[in-house]
Amino acid sequence: MTQALRFERETCSRCGGCGEYSYCEMYGKTCFKCHGKRETLTKRAQIAAAWMNQQNLIPAREVQLGMRIKALGVTITVREIECADRGSSLRDGIMVKNPDGLAFRGQNHSLIVDLDFQVQVIKSQDEQRVLLARAIDYQNSLTQEGKLRKRAA
Repeated sequence: MTQALRFERETCSRCGGCGEYSYCEMYGKTCFKCHGKRETLTKRAQIAAAWMNQQNLIPAREVQLGMRIKALGVTITVREIECADRGSSLRDGIMVKNPDGLAFRGQNHSLIVDLDFQVQVIKSQDEQRVLLARAIDYQNSLTQEGKLRKRAA
């Protein structure tokens, strides 16, 4: 049986690994640090996870037809791309022309963003697995403090 790839974790330091902390009217006893999962990512795992998430971001101008993207809480498969004149808006009493952007249209949703806005590309499971393996290699190259290890000459 092969072990699933996952980032390093440690017992939650706030709740001691029980997943519960002090009572809150809205959320009950759920620990806010681990969200009830009883463990958190280590410092170097957090850095590696952020690196991995950064690898999935591209500027809107690089999006192509057929890509599956996520931005501003909306996930779409791009079926149509067109330039969007975003008009003008009143800022501090002055009418200002908004920068042009791109309109991405999917089956049920549309998304209009600036050309340089970072969108998340949703990759296939195989591509995600390869990226996760690279991120774990990156994590293993870091010290406990999250700095790159010095290589022996």
